[in-house]
Amino acid sequence: MASADFDRSQESPRQRTYDFHAPTEDDPDALSVGGFDDEEEILAEERKAAVAVPNCSFPLAFKRFYSQYWLSKGTASASEFLWGMAWSLGSTIFCFALTLWMGNVVETGGDSVSSLFRVLYMLMAYVAPGWLLVHIGPTFSLLRRYLNLRRAA
Repeated sequence: MASADFDRSQESPRQRTYDFHAPTEDDPDALSVGGFDDEEEILAEERKAAVAVPNCSFPLAFKRFYSQYWLSKGTASASEFLWGMAWSLGSTIFCFALTLWMGNVVETGGDSVSSLFRVLYMLMAYVAPGWLLVHIGPTFSLLRRYLNLRRAA
């Protein structure tokens, strides 16, 4: 409709109609209308295999540790593997050690422990298992990519 033909003063907001042409039956074309992808588009979006970076620095290994999340295709160099595993194990051990230490302080401190410290302990008690769950995927993916490199050699 042209804007000159349409007078909004004559209708209430509930009387407005919108013209949307969608398929009325379930067929393959109907799936692509609502934002659903075709199988061909899904297959085209497949991630490429990771390529090993020799002499990988810690910042690059850290970036690749998270950017290659759940990608076990491809390879990882020995330096990338060592830096990634050092980050994964070191940060997880630190997170759980901090949680245990804070729990010990809260339990043995009695009433002298501030409420802020107790709140931080409760936060850490919830964050620590989540931290572990978030880091399982990239750790196993990194291990798998490193083993792919070892098998290829």
